Amino acid sequence: MTQENKQQSSAQIDEQGRLLLPPWAQAFLSSAASEAEGEPVIIVPYFSAEIRLYSQANWNDFEEKLANGAEEERAIAGLVDMLMASIDEEYLEEDGSLHIPADILLDCKMEAGESVTITAEETFLRIRKLKKEEEGGE
Repeated sequence: MTQENKQQSSAQIDEQGRLLLPPWAQAFLSSAASEAEGEPVIIVPYFSAEIRLYSQANWNDFEEKLANGAEEERAIAGLVDMLMASIDEEYLEEDGSLHIPADILLDCKMEAGESVTITAEETFLRIRKLKKEEEGGE
């Protein structure tokens, strides 16, 4: 997926910590799940700036690359170990919403009621808070 054709949408985290994913994002997570029904979405807090959502299949591929010691992945193995302590698994609801655990929202300086952007990267969805100017604020 190139920079020019990345899919992106705005959404809002509701008061219960649920994020309603647009249909293209639901398809992104399920198409990568090797057609298996009911596979979890891996929720990874990424520093304090964003949340990353992986299908189980893409997360397994990432872990396999680390285990096989690909040089660029070895360089971030310490980071991954740190992240592994914070990851969570959740399942998409029938309406396409995904519950984001409160501790992950807190780690990423997000809270219920906030607007976010959802961007498709090559193997994951990136969730970031909307900046004030993107929300139409000052």
